[in-house]
Amino acid sequence: MGKATSNPRPEAEAKSKSSVTVVKDVCAEPVSMLIGFLQRMGINSDSVPDICKTKDFYSHLIHHIIKPDQVLRGRITCLLTVNPALSNIYGNFHGGAVAAVAEKVSYACARTVVAEDKDIFLGELSISYLSSAPVNTQ
Repeated sequence: MGKATSNPRPEAEAKSKSSVTVVKDVCAEPVSMLIGFLQRMGINSDSVPDICKTKDFYSHLIHHIIKPDQVLRGRITCLLTVNPALSNIYGNFHGGAVAAVAEKVSYACARTVVAEDKDIFLGELSISYLSSAPVNTQ
């Protein structure tokens, strides 16, 4: 067996042209590629509202569309309304948003059987996309 190698990591925090901070344990090259892509799309760090830069921001978007219908031990039923903020370019519920909702409901369901003082880890989530829900539907 060969010796495991790791990607080179920058030692100190670095700043890119768009004033994005790169932390020590993240490779600078993929971050640079991402920043370049976003800039080509017309997005720079100054055009993103501060509220969108908070930790776990997407949760705020997801929580507003989920309404619990029934909560039982090990089972949760929810109603969901598709809004434009979570739609794709075709005006349908974005697949990533579907996965985010599934993750949040999975954690909530696990909490109905696991005590608050215990950590929860979602080891695997499998989703089959058959068709998409249009905006403003439940």
